[in-house]
Amino acid sequence: MHDLLTSRPDYSLVFHGAPCALMLINVEGGAIVDANRAALTLLDCDSASVLGKTTIDIGMWAQPMDRSRLMHVFSEDRRLTKRAVRLLRRTGKEFDAELSIEAVNFSGATCFLVAIVDCSDQIHLTEELRSARDQLSVALRGTVAGAWHCNLETLEVEFSPSAWELLERTGAARGSGPFAAYVHAQDVPTLLASLDALKLENRVLDLPLRLICANGSFKWFRLQGQLSTARSGNAAAGYARGTLEDIHASKVAELNRIRDNERAWLAITAANMGTWEMFEDYTSIWDPQTYRIYGYDPGTSRLPAEIYRDALSDEDYARCNRWLAKSLKHGLSLSIEFRVHWPDGQTRWLASRGHVSTNAASGARSLLGMNWDITDRRRSEHVLLDHRRQLSTLTVQLMQQEQQTTKKLAQVLHDQLGQTLTAARLMLDLQLQSHPSEAAIRMDGLMTQAMEQVRDLLVDLRPPMLEERGLGFALDNEVRRAQSLTQVCDLLFHVTDEAMERRWPSDIEYAFFMIAREAITNALVHSRAKLIQVRLEVAHEGLTVEVIDDGLGFPAAGMERRAGHLGLVGMQERAAAVSARLSVGSEPGDGSRVKLAWEPHK
Repeated sequence: MHDLLTSRPDYSLVFHGAPCALMLINVEGGAIVDANRAALTLLDCDSASVLGKTTIDIGMWAQPMDRSRLMHVFSEDRRLTKRAVRLLRRTGKEFDAELSIEAVNFSGATCFLVAIVDCSDQIHLTEELRSARDQLSVALRGTVAGAWHCNLETLEVEFSPSAWELLERTGAARGSGPFAAYVHAQDVPTLLASLDALKLENRVLDLPLRLICANGSFKWFRLQGQLSTARSGNAAAGYARGTLEDIHASKVAELNRIRDNERAWLAITAANMGTWEMFEDYTSIWDPQTYRIYGYDPGTSRLPAEIYRDALSDEDYARCNRWLAKSLKHGLSLSIEFRVHWPDGQTRWLASRGHVSTNAASGARSLLGMNWDITDRRRSEHVLLDHRRQLSTLTVQLMQQEQQTTKKLAQVLHDQLGQTLTAARLMLDLQLQSHPSEAAIRMDGLMTQAMEQVRDLLVDLRPPMLEERGLGFALDNEVRRAQSLTQVCDLLFHVTDEAMERRWPSDIEYAFFMIAREAITNALVHSRAKLIQVRLEVAHEGLTVEVIDDGLGFPAAGMERRAGHLGLVGMQERAAAVSARLSVGSEPGDGSRVKLAWEPHK
């Protein structure tokens, strides 16, 4: 593009010789193709630091979202004329400017011709005129809060009685003295520079600064003034007079707002967040970071709405738009996550939060929000979900292996060890009949104990009632057995007729029985309960079982550290293996509740 410009001597002469600041910006990518001497001087830059970069790159915008606003206006009218903006020089100093943009063509290539006019002096003069008018208005009304009179040669100042009252000074604390002695040390250079400018340039003084009160504290005041004819008839440049107004409350509030805004900006920057605003006509403005989050250079000429539409799939675009419309219509807060497809082919996940705001001046509503990239979090969640699926599959396999191993062990105990013990018992009975002895009698007692232990172990490993009559009868028998083991706690079993008679898949019945047994055991051992209730119900073609106790309970945060935690983990694994939902609720001193629910897949 630069070659095209230099190849046209007439355009080049006009462009570089113009007194107005001009820049030529490529439509594709937003790079600055050329800038004349006036533009480089205005921005305090050299050509090497400007050419090939975007206006965002060179930090030209005091408020970066202004660029997005202007792009919307330009897209409708195809030109901009004298738009007021705040810009930044390379030194970081802000200035007021008027911006005009026109689309131009060079040998078929389209670019933006940008003209910048520095309006700082004009605005400053307007402010001075307003300040002088304000002072005149105050003087005419006779309501001056405080007055001051300063010798610009010696810089000694005198205050009126009302001004001394504002400064909270009485008696000997009043009197004339160096102006700097009454001013906060950090504001002294500003005061001296302002007084010099007042003397040299005959400007109106309008300055917020901190003055020191009698107790050593400081307050904010608005110091307004102008050159004055000296009392002794000396030159007018020798003295200045003006008014003093207490603005401490409003200034502190303003500084707090600025500080809060700076904190918010730092937090957003550190979190790599982008801010955006959407209006009721669905046009949007983005800050530079939001462009980057969507995979675009902030200098692009593409509008946010175009980028947004191209970046989202049809499904996500429709879903997000529904939420945006609801938020704008009903004043709802927005919280949504969606995928965006970058121009380079990457797919990223974004989170967006926003709330509705009303413009105090126009009454127009808009949705203010921020986005941030959550791709890494989503990937981590996907990996975790995949691990959970693998763990669930492994748990199912382990549960199946457990059932097979338990069944095989029960068969061995019953068919082999049981038969061996029975045969030994018969031989011992014969021994007792033919040759009774004390040793044989003791052996008979041990043999009886061993056979009872094997019988109890068989019941634990493979409850016969569960296989023969189903879950309802097995739980009823388990409650009765547990009741026989305690004298300090009552156990009750509540069951509907349907749940008592109905049969379920064997793996479901086995998992429900083992979880209920573990919950009953935990309540008996740990809760010091006086009452334990077991409820079995059929619900929505599914099955639920609850174990409720009135014991000590435990805080939810302490579940992972509670004694018996391994039993809780085992219950969770068994529930996951049969796709059932397990919930454990408890509060200290209010007992606990274990609920297991299962529904058949439809």
